[in-house]
Amino acid sequence: MPKILSNLKDIEDYNFESIYNASSSYKTIKNNFDNSIEFKKKEIDELKDLLNKKSMV
Repeated sequence: MPKILSNLKDIEDYNFESIYNASSSYKTIKNNFDNSIEFKKKEIDELKDLLNKKSMV
C-alpha cells in the first residue's frame, strides 16, 4: 500500500520511484528473455550439428 502523499514533492518522488522500479523490472525481464533466446539458439545449433553428424554416418 503506498504511503499517504501529502505534497507535490512526495507525489513526484513516488512517481519517479515507481517509474524507476518499472524500468528496472523491464530491463531484468528483457535481459532474461534475450538470454533465454540465445540459449535456445545454441541448443538448436547443437542439435542441428548432431543431426548432420548422424546423417553422415
